[in-house]
Amino acid sequence: NQSNSGKKRNSSRERRQRKDLRNADVKRKAEDEQLAQQISTMLLEEPRPSGEVLAELEQERIFPLRKRSVKFPLARFFCRLCDYHCDTVAICHKHIKDTRHKRLKLIRTTDILLKSLPAPSQVHVESLTQVVETVYSKEALPEEQVKVRLEIFEKVSAFVHSKYPDAKLSIYGSTATGFALKDSDLNMDLSIDEAAKVLMAIHQLLKNDESGYYQQVQSDFTAKIPCVFFQVAGTDTRCQLSINSQIACQTAELLKCYTSLDPRVKKIGVAFRHWAKIIDIDQQDRGTLPSYVFGLMAVYFLQQCQPPVLPVLHELVQGEEKTQETSIRNIDQMKTLWRTENKMSVGELWLNLLKFYSVELDLNKIVICIRRQEPVPRDEKKWASKKLAIEDPYAKKRNVARSVSHSHVFEYIYDRMRAT
Repeated sequence: NQSNSGKKRNSSRERRQRKDLRNADVKRKAEDEQLAQQISTMLLEEPRPSGEVLAELEQERIFPLRKRSVKFPLARFFCRLCDYHCDTVAICHKHIKDTRHKRLKLIRTTDILLKSLPAPSQVHVESLTQVVETVYSKEALPEEQVKVRLEIFEKVSAFVHSKYPDAKLSIYGSTATGFALKDSDLNMDLSIDEAAKVLMAIHQLLKNDESGYYQQVQSDFTAKIPCVFFQVAGTDTRCQLSINSQIACQTAELLKCYTSLDPRVKKIGVAFRHWAKIIDIDQQDRGTLPSYVFGLMAVYFLQQCQPPVLPVLHELVQGEEKTQETSIRNIDQMKTLWRTENKMSVGELWLNLLKFYSVELDLNKIVICIRRQEPVPRDEKKWASKKLAIEDPYAKKRNVARSVSHSHVFEYIYDRMRAT
């Protein structure tokens, strides 16, 4: 009997709870309907804006809606800059003061200004060419220093092979591509079974080396790509020995092929890297961009400009992927297959590069991809969450600009490019 009594009390309590929930829903719906009715009445009572008010809103890219929005039935105005619906003139004026609206208005105004700029004079072009040439001569890694780095690489390779005969070392990064600045690191990749253990052992061998050749030996085994840093006696070159960098080695070889096709490529790439260094946007670990991104961006622009300075090697060479990669790396063969008709100076190209990325290319819709001539839409990659999308040519699912994690960083990069 006690059990039956308890069940009845529980059943009665559940019925009361369901009834209270139904009553609450009814009350909430009634309040919503009342609020909607009040807003609708307010909108009907609001006088039609004067021509002066409408002209003011139009300057802010806010226009009256011709048809009622299904999703926003009370909206009477629409901001074309922000894709934002406004119910009243008062809400429009409040929206105009919004930070995002102000920024988008500034971008549009700047776009109009940049697109209407007159073509540079010959004197202007010659001055720009001289600037780019000067930057290249002062900031690029000289050929004699490249030879010194290759000698360092050979000595490090011999040292590692003496301890681990099966190990293979490769150079990657800007020293390999030709986009190196004078203070760029010498990047080397170690390939061997159980590479992580071998790298740790090599770290100890370098630290304990009695010849004095290896100095300031440090390690970072907790990084995403474990590595060992060191310098060699008699030079200021900072060396980095890492593992699992095969994709970076492939990308470096591809960029080297592109820099070998036209002498202007290195000059534009080095100028772009130097520019990025000046404004401090080439530090991946600080939430900006990896330094090699600027080489990819330079190549992409030189493929897209008219007439193109560079071909798309992946489309120039047909065949299976393995055969295609072998052909691409045959620089002499590539030079026979490609001849550019572009005669622009590096000054003209530099100016056009800035214009391309600040005005012409829609970075919100297009992926920077050096494998294809036709623009690659973001929808194809599903990279809508990032402000900047740059494909790694050998890791097609990787956006190498993903390190730009905050929209304010992208806005800074974009603003600096437009200001330049």
